[in-house]
Amino acid sequence: TYNPEAFIVLKELFSYFSPEAVNIPDSIPDYSGLPQPVQSFVSGEEWDSKIREFIDNTSSREMFSKRFFAWFNGFKIVKFLNMTHAGQFKRVPVEEAFRQLKERE
Repeated sequence: TYNPEAFIVLKELFSYFSPEAVNIPDSIPDYSGLPQPVQSFVSGEEWDSKIREFIDNTSSREMFSKRFFAWFNGFKIVKFLNMTHAGQFKRVPVEEAFRQLKERE
C-alpha cells in the first residue's frame, strides 16, 4: 500500500489551506516552503500561477480554500501518490502502514 509518509506530506500541505488557517496571502507558503515531494510534483510556475489565480479571484478564505481543493482534488492526490511512490517513497505492506499510523496517534 502507499507509504503513510506520503499522507503526512499531504496533511502538511493541506494544513495551509483549511478555511480556518488560510490568511490570504500571508499564510500561503511560497514554492520554496513546500514539502520536497510536493515540489517534485508541482512545478514552481504552476504553483505560482494557481496561487495567484486563487488570490486574484476570491474575496474570502472559504472561497480560496474551495478553489485550492478543487484544483488539488482526489485525482491530483492519486497522481501525487503514484508519482512519489515511483521515486521518493516505497510502498509498504498493509500491516506496516497500520503500525506506522498507530504509532502516530
